[in-house]
Amino acid sequence: FVEFVSAPLAFGDLIVKPEDCALIRYKRSVLRIITPTQSVMDRLAAAFHWNDPQSRDQALQIARRQDIDWGALKNWFINEGQDEAAFAKFKSVVERQ
Repeated sequence: FVEFVSAPLAFGDLIVKPEDCALIRYKRSVLRIITPTQSVMDRLAAAFHWNDPQSRDQALQIARRQDIDWGALKNWFINEGQDEAAFAKFKSVVERQ
């Protein structure tokens, strides 16, 4: 799925600078993409905001299949008003499977 979002790019309250995105280089251009960690943040932001279990499940699936920056994700959880216990629970569910 490709989505071209208008600026600023944000996941919950976290505004992402263009230089904080991953890059895919082509001969004549560069495409900025979100990282797997940012993708998890995006899905969890939807889960928190809309109380949406499907978005949470998508975040779990991404986290199980990709390398995640757990420190950045934990900080993001706390900044989004979630507690450390909620982060620990999410991480333990990821690690179980």
